[in-house]
Amino acid sequence: MGEAQQQVAPARGRYRATLAALLVIVLLGAAVAILAATGGLETSTRRGPVEHGPQEEFTSSDMRITLERAVVVDQLPGSGVFTDADAGERVFAVLIEVENLDVDPRLARSDGGLSRVIADFGIEGEPEISVYGDGDFSVVTLQPGVPARLLLSWMVDDDQIGEGDDVHLTMPDAEKRESTLTPGTFVWDELPPSAVVVTTVEDLGEGREDGRL
Repeated sequence: MGEAQQQVAPARGRYRATLAALLVIVLLGAAVAILAATGGLETSTRRGPVEHGPQEEFTSSDMRITLERAVVVDQLPGSGVFTDADAGERVFAVLIEVENLDVDPRLARSDGGLSRVIADFGIEGEPEISVYGDGDFSVVTLQPGVPARLLLSWMVDDDQIGEGDDVHLTMPDAEKRESTLTPGTFVWDELPPSAVVVTTVEDLGEGREDGRL
């Protein structure tokens, strides 16, 4: 092989290697762009639930939330939970302040909403949700930008949870999107939980007739 041919061969090899490297970079860039556009990149880097304590404000599911107290009580009028003391039933209740950060009213009992709060000691079913102090537990609607104090209440056995016990409350998360079935309306899709609140339970004994904690 002549000297000129020896020089051309390495040059062609370097040219092909450069093209291959550029092709890899272009493909990687396209993949990242697709992931970012579809939310896949956000999902893959999403962290687990962040831990919070009582009286600590945080945002979850487009709601600003502060947990004030967690209690067990024999009866809690207005909460929507009705107990039988002879059967060893009590009420576990969580008092929270919540503000809807979305531009539209939102039902507290909805996908990704407060009805999806989960306590870590084996409570079955979703909580009853009531407006604290007025006994309204039929349909609770969160108005945009209006803070509300709500009770989340479950029925528990009298030996299931008590004074001084720590409880972990997993808070739901969700994102809003336009409905594919009804254009112009919006729905909430649940996401993995974004927050866990850790607090200590208080035992309020028989409770008060007015439903106050």
